[in-house]
Amino acid sequence: MSVTTPTPPGMADGLLPYLPQPPEPGPGTGPAPVWQAGRTGTVGALTDATARAGADGPDLGKFAEVLHRTGVLDSRSIALPGATVVLPYGVRIVERFADLVKSSLRQAGYDEYDYPFLAPADIYRPTAELFDVEGRLLYAADRAGLAAGNPRAVLSPTGEATVYTHWARLVRHESDLPIRSLRRARYFRPMPTGSRSGRSVFKAMEAGDVFEAQACFADRPAAESEYRALGEALKRVAADYTVPVLWSDRPREGNNGAVADASVGGDVPLPTGASVQVGCLYDQGQRFSRAYGVAVRSHGERRFTHHVTAAITRRLVLAHLLLGLRSDRSLCLSPRTAPDQVGLIAFTPEARTAAARLADALTATGIRVAAGSDSPRRDAGLWQSRGVPLLAYVAAPRAAGDTCRIVLVRADTRQEWQLLLDDPTQAVAAVRTALDTVDRALITELNAYVGRRHVHVTVADDARQALAERSVVVAPLDPNPSALAEVASWHSGEVLGTRTDGVARRCVVTGAPTQGLAYLSSRI
Repeated sequence: MSVTTPTPPGMADGLLPYLPQPPEPGPGTGPAPVWQAGRTGTVGALTDATARAGADGPDLGKFAEVLHRTGVLDSRSIALPGATVVLPYGVRIVERFADLVKSSLRQAGYDEYDYPFLAPADIYRPTAELFDVEGRLLYAADRAGLAAGNPRAVLSPTGEATVYTHWARLVRHESDLPIRSLRRARYFRPMPTGSRSGRSVFKAMEAGDVFEAQACFADRPAAESEYRALGEALKRVAADYTVPVLWSDRPREGNNGAVADASVGGDVPLPTGASVQVGCLYDQGQRFSRAYGVAVRSHGERRFTHHVTAAITRRLVLAHLLLGLRSDRSLCLSPRTAPDQVGLIAFTPEARTAAARLADALTATGIRVAAGSDSPRRDAGLWQSRGVPLLAYVAAPRAAGDTCRIVLVRADTRQEWQLLLDDPTQAVAAVRTALDTVDRALITELNAYVGRRHVHVTVADDARQALAERSVVVAPLDPNPSALAEVASWHSGEVLGTRTDGVARRCVVTGAPTQGLAYLSSRI
């Protein structure tokens, strides 16, 4: 195969999609860590266990078992494809993600609204003017309504119908604009059949925690500016959540051309060999404002508004957990994303007193500390399996003049750092340094993983072989309908999206010069 890897210079904007660079240790943050092999052995990233995606790596069934065992979610109890029960620890993880998304979008000027999940069936008629909605709606009705063929309501599959029906009443004058709306939604769609059906934690009829941003403007330039700004906000969220998302322009074939002038998708390459979409961005122009009658009036003139919309979903959280799996099938959360950053473990009353003092000192500096129980051994095993980034074993002085012993254990490697201190509160700087060390190590690990998962090719045969090996392929491709159809005919992947970088290359399908680069992958 004529391939190159890792990513060549100049490709990072499209390919390494805003993963943050490992932070440099700040001056005076704490002592230099002295990490030693852990007494219980060491672990590594499960993504490092194999050079080829899918081989000896995690499948989604095993991943679901890990999530159940660690108290994140249960995908077995409810007998509906993709249906999950989010367990208490999973709720805490998701809420941490929700806080990050809301904070980022509020800084971008978005206000949170709460729209109903049920909507009258007739408000989808304007959407049907843009694309066929048959087979995309789940109807809600009692037996009489079903028997009469007259269901009263629809479970919302997306937010356009309810939001734009509301805006049609809300918007009258330019002074009513702009509107920047954020909603935390739950959407319902029929389970697809064929290659993408199946019982996966990433795919369900009911999709919870879809964070949808929608913006309304009086003129085109303002909407175009928002399209760029909102895209940057999505990329920042993914980067802050330390997930490698590939952002690319979606092909206009399919329904994208009907609903948007341009669109961007965000996909995460998973170690199972497939990619999953976690976010999207649409420049909808005036399509929906015309369909729903959202317009401003001035001097007798009626002008339809311009809309931009985006979404980022709970799938990002699941991707983060899957990418963080260790070789012993435990989780490993980033210190940025973990609801608990440090778990304190103490076995004697004196040690518990010392640990309580350290907990107060850590909490005062903003570090999130896990509350222990009366069973420290159980706590240690549970927190280790759940991927709490740092465990701290605290032993109090046994006699006057003795020191306090604290052993810090990293979740990513199980390496240990032993501290001997006069006062347990003196460990705060070391704990912060240790958390920074784990953060840097995980980011470096993810960047290396992305480099391994992507293969750059220049001819079609190499592209087909790389797709068969479950890689993400980067190839010159002119994004025209015939080239896209040719890739689809290979039946081993699809065009996730494209980008241009101003460099002329030969299209792998047609051989014609093109400045387009396509990202090809199988997709969940």
